[in-house]
Amino acid sequence: MPKISEIIDSGSFDKLQKFRKFLQKQESKDDFKNITEFEGKECITFGKTFNTPLEAEVGDILDVQVQEITISDGKLTWAKPQVVGIDKTRKEPYTTEQITRLAQDYEGVLQKAREGLVPKKITVHRGGKTFQRTQWVRPEEAKLSMKEKTFEIFPGLQRKITFYEAEKTIVPCLKMLPLNHVERKPVSIKANDLKGRGLAIYNPLSESIELDPGILTKDLKQKLIDHYGQRSQQEIIQLIFLHEYGHHFSSFMSRFFMDEVTKIFRNKKTEKDLITQYASTHQAEYFAESYAFYIIAPKTLKEKDLEIYEFLKEKVFDGREY
Repeated sequence: MPKISEIIDSGSFDKLQKFRKFLQKQESKDDFKNITEFEGKECITFGKTFNTPLEAEVGDILDVQVQEITISDGKLTWAKPQVVGIDKTRKEPYTTEQITRLAQDYEGVLQKAREGLVPKKITVHRGGKTFQRTQWVRPEEAKLSMKEKTFEIFPGLQRKITFYEAEKTIVPCLKMLPLNHVERKPVSIKANDLKGRGLAIYNPLSESIELDPGILTKDLKQKLIDHYGQRSQQEIIQLIFLHEYGHHFSSFMSRFFMDEVTKIFRNKKTEKDLITQYASTHQAEYFAESYAFYIIAPKTLKEKDLEIYEFLKEKVFDGREY
């Protein structure tokens, strides 16, 4: 994530400095709405940062680490700004043009000036609330529709899903699962901007699987092929989804069940004994990766890790093979 130097106007907050106005020197032709004056100069008011124990004076220039830079509704803004320290090497803050160029050098930092991007309104679910925000995406992504639809998975058993062409990717996965995997404990499935937290997550508190639409992009596809092997985009999305569904499934299994998984996991001597490198990070990820491969690429799993394959066949899928 990039570091951005700014002027600050600070105030105290329970012995922590909460820098209340981060100002960016304005030397751009863009007509931003969030312009204010500071010491006789036109500046951009970014907003507040997170609390920090750093002590600084009005006019100090700080290094700030941010997750995202955006231009939305005529305002230049940032997301999740964390103060790193005082930058004593600079006498002036960055200009808006410098910030734009800086942002372009970091993957995942979004802003209007990156060549070829177009604005798209997306639905974000956060903190129990749903709202709209603008995201700058490639033209092919802008055409994707993420409307919620209800699908019948088994006779009389429906699930609501929000994902692009879910009928070609997510729904077939659910229909491949044994009925008791789907009906036992409902889970909501939706697209969401995960903002760098991963490609997909299972949230046990909200009983939801969230998928980042970024897994549909061409650039990311190559990285996923490096992880999963040479597979179609549909198979990759299904492996990602079923990995998270594996977490969901294990959440309602007994502690003794996961103890057995852990025992198998610890018997593996090297990463070469596992289906993917990610499976080596934790027994929960080991189970989730194996669960996904058992359904989508059973031959690969059987050849790579026969022990977990036989365990899943007997204890999870009641003898059913794909």
